[in-house]
Amino acid sequence: MIVRSATLNDVDTLVDIHRQARDTYYRGVIPDEELDDPAERAEMRAAYERAIPKPGRRLLCAEHDGAVVGFAARSTTSGRGPSTPGAAGSPTGTSAPAPVTRGSYGCA
Repeated sequence: MIVRSATLNDVDTLVDIHRQARDTYYRGVIPDEELDDPAERAEMRAAYERAIPKPGRRLLCAEHDGAVVGFAARSTTSGRGPSTPGAAGSPTGTSAPAPVTRGSYGCA
């Protein structure tokens, strides 16, 4: 498995993985019409297109056998200016959940 920075070429795959993970935990809780709405996919796609090149934001892709099987997002700024060093001298920030495709659990 390799981990690399996401590129704009990864957007459709990131959306697919995100929707697959979201369906796993929201299907049956949120109405299917809302989960399956094409406008929702377009909004998600646009959000990833904005996030990938955004300064202070890092999207990482996990690849296994040449296919993206998961990703993680990290923000190194609070939105109020440059990041500040943490206790270990690394930037502070927040991380988002890391969705992975079905069948790729434990493939590292």
